[in-house]
Amino acid sequence: CHNQKQVVAAAGYDPEGDLEHTPDSVFCAHGGGFSVKWDQVPQYMHLESALPKQRGEDPAPVPRVYTRNLDLDEKELEAIFLRTFGPQRRREYQFLGQAAPAAPRRTIAPPKQQYLIVDGYNMIFAWDALKDLARENLDAARQRLMDILSNYQGYKQCRLVLVFDGYKVKGNPGTTFDYHHIHVVYTKQDETGDMFIEKLLQEIGRNYTVRVATSDGLIQLSALRAGVLRLSADELWREVEWVGRQIDQVLQTLNQKGRLSRDS
Repeated sequence: CHNQKQVVAAAGYDPEGDLEHTPDSVFCAHGGGFSVKWDQVPQYMHLESALPKQRGEDPAPVPRVYTRNLDLDEKELEAIFLRTFGPQRRREYQFLGQAAPAAPRRTIAPPKQQYLIVDGYNMIFAWDALKDLARENLDAARQRLMDILSNYQGYKQCRLVLVFDGYKVKGNPGTTFDYHHIHVVYTKQDETGDMFIEKLLQEIGRNYTVRVATSDGLIQLSALRAGVLRLSADELWREVEWVGRQIDQVLQTLNQKGRLSRDS
């Protein structure tokens, strides 16, 4: 516009009254900004103005480079901030109450010894392989059961108690003995296997990890009252079969290594 001054004068435009397009500048100091009037800008400039100089205008003095801060003290800056942004709310330290105590260190308890208590006659007459043998020879069926469970114990490394009823045998004082790391019990006269197992559960059920293998309802009820795990005859037989397969694999691996060592 060739007659800019006349147009502005005729319009009555006041740059300082224009709040949307203020002629002021914003400078930064101490991590905050403050407003500077247009006619005071040269006092705060660090760099030369990019506007072309008019003829006859004195060259601007070389600006001073401030390496630490502006020539304003804290009170002046605070006054500028107050005029520009209004009162500032300072974050106060808040007392959040007493710190929560550190959680006590937890120690991992060692695993409990595992017990398996087996109702002997219940297994014999529930497992088909032993049931047929018991019809011919009960002693042979008991012996076969002890052999099966001794292999099972050797692989599982639990404490195994095998209980047989002896309450019908007159004058029977009861018998206990160890057979290949399993503990075999024949109950005494007038003491059923149920009674012995229930008494044993009361003694060890709270201190060890105990399972009872039986399909007898009374013994399962005793196990429930003692808070121990119950295992049916079928479930134990499936475990026995699985252990047998694992043992066969170990033996096959050992045999293969033996043949390779001999061939080499």
